[in-house]
Amino acid sequence: MSEDLKIQPALALPRNVINSIQPVYNVNPERIVNIVRSQNRATTGISIIFATPTVRKFFLTGAWLSYNHNVTADSVGVTISITIDGVQQFILASEKLSLTAVKEHMEISFPFPILIDKGTNILIAQTFSVGAGNIRAGIIGYTTDPQ
Repeated sequence: MSEDLKIQPALALPRNVINSIQPVYNVNPERIVNIVRSQNRATTGISIIFATPTVRKFFLTGAWLSYNHNVTADSVGVTISITIDGVQQFILASEKLSLTAVKEHMEISFPFPILIDKGTNILIAQTFSVGAGNIRAGIIGYTTDPQ
């Protein structure tokens, strides 16, 4: 039995438990981060940070978002979005008011990793129509076997 289960050898397991245990092979048993990606944009629009695998599971453990826009930039919105159960959702988002210079950094770690839908894109986006600005964002996570 697994050390993680903390079952004592002297303890007799019920037969229904023994019959239902199925050993599996885990490609990433320690849940070691094996995906670190980043992307940047200097224009309005959307960029792909990472395309999740179509066969393996991808778990997101953290993300960060940095951006700066000069005082001439109009209202700005910056986001990182993911897809869970077919629904696109923001995990980090911020806005800037017109005629305000801004430089901001935010990050988030997930103590319980988030399972992202297979074959979907993790995206960064920013919107503004005048002025200058830059966004840089990244993600951290790991893949496991396709169980």
